[in-house]
Amino acid sequence: MPSTFTITISGSSETLADLGTRKAVLLPLDEYEALLDRLEELEDIIDSRIALTEYKAGQGRSLQAYLAGCLFH
Repeated sequence: MPSTFTITISGSSETLADLGTRKAVLLPLDEYEALLDRLEELEDIIDSRIALTEYKAGQGRSLQAYLAGCLFH
């Protein structure tokens, strides 16, 4: 059975609720895009920390070794 919601925007974001359970969030497009940009930045930070940990544990190769391998392929 489909639900019907009436939306009244009175602030920067509103939530649609069904008995207190959040189902959706409305944000201005620029705020949504800023959240996506921030998420991508955080993912990059996590990836770089993982790579550094692996490299320090001897599970990786230096940038110089990587680039040298790229030049021959």
